[in-house]
Amino acid sequence: LIARGVQQRSDGQRQVVGEREHQLGGFARELELPWLKGQRRERVNALAQRSVMPGRTGCRCGVHVQSRYHTGMARSASRAWRQFDPAEHRLVSERAGKARPAKSAQPAAARVPAPFPRRVLGLDPGSLRTGFGIIDCTIRTEKHVASGCIRATGDDFASRLRQIHVAILELVAEYRPDEVAVEQVFMHRNADSALKLGQARGAALCAAVVSGAAVYEYAPRAIKLAVVGTGAADKAQVSTMVQAMLAICEPDTADASDALAVALCHGQVQRSALRLLAARVAR
Repeated sequence: LIARGVQQRSDGQRQVVGEREHQLGGFARELELPWLKGQRRERVNALAQRSVMPGRTGCRCGVHVQSRYHTGMARSASRAWRQFDPAEHRLVSERAGKARPAKSAQPAAARVPAPFPRRVLGLDPGSLRTGFGIIDCTIRTEKHVASGCIRATGDDFASRLRQIHVAILELVAEYRPDEVAVEQVFMHRNADSALKLGQARGAALCAAVVSGAAVYEYAPRAIKLAVVGTGAADKAQVSTMVQAMLAICEPDTADASDALAVALCHGQVQRSALRLLAARVAR
């Protein structure tokens, strides 16, 4: 057989890659003793029986089996547990008619967004400058009410926090917002700056919720995505879109522009939630 393979090559005939090895393997299998075949068959059957777990459903490899915790997450080497989405699994189960509502589930009426129109106070906290923007949101559009920047002066940090708190109290007493939208705190490199920003943010929120307004938080990239259309927008782009959406002149400072962007983001999110709820009820 080996000589034949060499002769084929010397004659110049085409030979498929791996054909010689395949022929050698077939020749070895033909020479295999019957008792070796029987032992190999018994080992394969034993492994197949041990891989099937009693009371479980799945393939014989013992990997793709149903979880004993009934979470619906397949124990598969090709799908990590980090990719498991409980909300997606719950939705699929509801469509299949397998999910049953829990007795302690929150009623749908408690999750209904607040009706329009509503007044939203957007805040861009800072230890030196805190921007604010107030808009009236309707079911179709937003209207600018007021915007500006609170400047805290002095070297004493506690005194600056007090100035921010008092100024926000005056804004709440004058405009009576229904909801407060604030930008989430993020830390890049300087931990001390992040701590000061968090304290200024707490002083502003304590004053904003005096009248019982609900507080909503949004990530910086989510705000830029809602207003500009990209999460990597700069301050100039945010300011331009705020002017176009509210039909106003350019805000006095970038802090006021960012605060108005936070309020616009909240208005769009709540409007979308109300539309989704209406579409769900219509079904």
